[in-house]
This record gives sequence, structure tokens and C-alpha cells, in this order.
Amino acid sequence: MADEIGADTTIQIWTDRVSDADELADDAGACPLVLVEWEDSAQPVSSWQWITAYKEPDIVTCASVGWLIHDGADVKALAPNLGHSDEQRAVQVSGVIRIPTRCVTRIVSLTEMAAPTSSSSPASSSVSDALLPDRQAAE
Repeated sequence: MADEIGADTTIQIWTDRVSDADELADDAGACPLVLVEWEDSAQPVSSWQWITAYKEPDIVTCASVGWLIHDGADVKALAPNLGHSDEQRAVQVSGVIRIPTRCVTRIVSLTEMAAPTSSSSPASSSVSDALLPDRQAAE
């Protein structure tokens, strides 16, 4: 990433709202939208090798975005997808990733905002412009 995001940075995410999206967000209530940076192990080496040829692998740095549905002492659970069940009017989640808390290096709160109604909405601009709208003003 070209620009370093500080630990106290809030990123604004522009979203297009649909009819029940506001109600869905209210149901998710206590689940903040966050970016989690964490460390993971590398994929196992599949071939045989001599111990003397072994080189120390790099740690894999990961970044995941979603709603923090569990913030436990041992594990964080992040849901990138929220859905609505019309019958029960309850929030559903899918694609939940469980990240050991000891692997988390940083959590950044994200602020969700309604998409602007003008023709300059992020849907017609780059992803970095949508995620960092202040960058447009600086250019």
C-alpha cells in the first residue's frame, strides 16, 4: 500500500443502500465494521528437501475486512457478508473467518456512509478513491 494507514485512522466506505440495508445495519448493531491486519503461516512446502537447504520462511501478512461478530480473548470472528432473512427478519452471515487473537497486529474501525447521489459516486471512480475520498480533494 502506497500510503500507510495509522492505527487511529478511520476509513470511510461508500455503499449503495437498498431498501432494507439500513434496517440490516441496525440488526447488526453491536458488530463494528473493521479492517483486521494479522499474521498467518505460509503454505506447507510440498516437496522433499534437505534440512541443510531449508530457508526460514517469511510470515504472511494478511488484511481482512468485515463485521466483527465475535471479539474474544482467544479468537476474533469476522463476517464479510451480512444477509437478511425475510421470514425471520434476522441477520445472517456467511464467509466467517476466525483469526486467533494472538495473530492480530491491528484493528482499524471503518465508517460506513451512504453513497453520494451525484454522478461522481465511487461506483464510477477507482477503488482507492472510494476507500480514501480525501485523496480526491488533495489532487
